[in-house]
Amino acid sequence: MATEELTTIRKEGGLDEVDTGDVVVQISSDDTNTSASSGEVIQYFAVKENTIDEAVTMIRDMLSAKDSNLKGYWLLTEIDHWDFEQERLVLLSDCSLIICSFNFRFKYIKEWKIIPFPLISEVLYGDPVYPSTALVWSAERKKSVKITLNGEEPGFFQRWNPFSDLPFVIFESHIVERRGSVTGDPRLQVHNFVQALGEAIQAAGQDVSVTEGPVQLYTYCNVWGMVYNQSRMGFHKTRGFGSWEMRQ
Repeated sequence: MATEELTTIRKEGGLDEVDTGDVVVQISSDDTNTSASSGEVIQYFAVKENTIDEAVTMIRDMLSAKDSNLKGYWLLTEIDHWDFEQERLVLLSDCSLIICSFNFRFKYIKEWKIIPFPLISEVLYGDPVYPSTALVWSAERKKSVKITLNGEEPGFFQRWNPFSDLPFVIFESHIVERRGSVTGDPRLQVHNFVQALGEAIQAAGQDVSVTEGPVQLYTYCNVWGMVYNQSRMGFHKTRGFGSWEMRQ
């Protein structure tokens, strides 16, 4: 039985610890959507030259010795159970998945989670699917990956509580990559992350397969989520005369 723990670290709020085969690595790609202009791309602080590398260096300096050897890192979009999109740095070490909320405008770590590989029970990659009775959904959704912890699925009250800490995470490609930007940066592409995750889990000796299939979303009617996502509030970017952020 695994004795690993999921660790959540809030830079401004101390430490909060939460108890919480074969790997398919041939991943198909379908991440492009309508084209994003170069002018739109440069509005995002994270895609400016060397910004991602600088953020990763800051994170690496705060990791323990066992997680300091990084296999790779990506800038992706996290989709929560209320369909809110959030910009996330995702890193792979020899033994853990590290998810970081980083302020790319002012360059500081807001929060990160360290998920040891033994806690990961399933990695599912495919097209996201909304409930059949959903009244509001996003037409921008592309290939996603769902990483489930401890084989758990959220209960009814967890799904309807926007502040629940659920036993899974869902990622898509970063918004500028998802919209077919000119960056071509593999670190922004979810299928590259999924392949690397499968290889890392296999190298760590964990019996978890990366499988392809529909990724179930839980949102039924979240009009505010649509406004939030269309306004890119979950991303650090210039907005008019300056920039601001919400709920990241």
